[in-house]
Formats: sequence, C-alpha cells, structure tokens
Amino acid sequence: MPDYSQLLYDPFAPGTLAKLEQYEEFKFEAPDKPRLISYLIIMYDINSDMKRLYPDNLWERKRNSAIAVGFRITDGHFEGWVESYLVGENDQFNEAVLRFIRLFGIPDLPALMAYTEILHKQVLAAMKETNEKKLETIQKNIENAIEKISLYERKVYGGEETEQARKSLYLLIEKQRLSLRPEDKAKEIETKTLRVTDPYYGPKRRPGRPRKYPNV
Repeated sequence: MPDYSQLLYDPFAPGTLAKLEQYEEFKFEAPDKPRLISYLIIMYDINSDMKRLYPDNLWERKRNSAIAVGFRITDGHFEGWVESYLVGENDQFNEAVLRFIRLFGIPDLPALMAYTEILHKQVLAAMKETNEKKLETIQKNIENAIEKISLYERKVYGGEETEQARKSLYLLIEKQRLSLRPEDKAKEIETKTLRVTDPYYGPKRRPGRPRKYPNV
C-alpha cells in the first residue's frame, strides 16, 4: 500500500482539491479534475514513490502515476483528454504543475532564470562583437549557458518535458523576472570563469503521443 504521509498533500483526501484551489493556477476546469489533481500530486511531489521508482524515465513515471489514480489504458492509449494533459498540451494544467513545484521552494528555478538571462546577454554580445578571440569566449559562454539551462529544466520537472510544458515554464520565468531579479544572479555567475562542461543532456524527445502500452 503506497504511503502518502510524506507528501505535501494527500492525493486522495476529500479536501485536497479545495486547498489547492486557493492558488489561482488551480482554478481551471477539467473533465475529472479531482483525479487529475491526484495524478499531479503523485507525479510531481518531490517525496513521491514514483520519483524513487522511475528517477530517469519521465514517461514511465507519468504512465504509472496516471494508472495509480485510476486513469485507464484502452487499445494502448489513455483517453484523448487525459493524454493531452499528460503530454503537456494544456496550458492551464502546465501552470498548475509549475505552481505546485514552486510550493517546495526548489532553488533550481531561480538558477534556470539566471542562466536564461546570461544566454540572452551573451547572444546580444555576440551580435555586436567583431574581435575573433572575444567571439570565441562568448561562444563558449553561450554553449555553457545552454547546457546549464538544459540541466535545470530537467531538475525543475524531474525529467524531460514537452515543448508546450517548457513554453509554460518560460512564461512563468518572464513573469517573475523583476521579482526574483535573475540579472543579479547572472552577474554573480558571470564574475566566475565560465567553462564548457561535458554534455549531459541527450537529444530532445520530439513532442507527440506517448508510446503504446498494453491495456490496463
């Protein structure tokens, strides 16, 4: 029997949905919203057994989290509306996921914002620079920032997400730019030597339907 006592919210408690709906991002409509919120909690809570069981396979974690809350697979697929939420095609649900992640105070989100700011500044610098040696340094800084951004994206979501989910993430970053002042963190990082590290982020999964599974 799964233990939900360590989770921030009990995924199956009658009052959980009402508690989360105090946050604006959770005030959306969905066909089976209580079950969907149960899925969100089991999938994204940092203390969830699903993260322990499937640390490196986001899609297996999504599949098993969805099955655990009662979503069924027929002819190899979840219902169309369920699948659309699972693959990140619903912007409102994506925003709810990000709000839920932020409840844990994960420090990787400000770091992601800072490296996004660095990348923006370095690209602008590259467009103006004519000195070949300085351009080389800027190029390395850009490559390093891209690698760091990829890493922190994975840390925020606990795996590789779809383009639509990433779009919601960067909309959130844009909204929080002034309040978190990522340019201060970016300046702090830039005072240190920026090096190109070994690649740790494989080819991105192309957006699309999850793989076909046996009926459950």
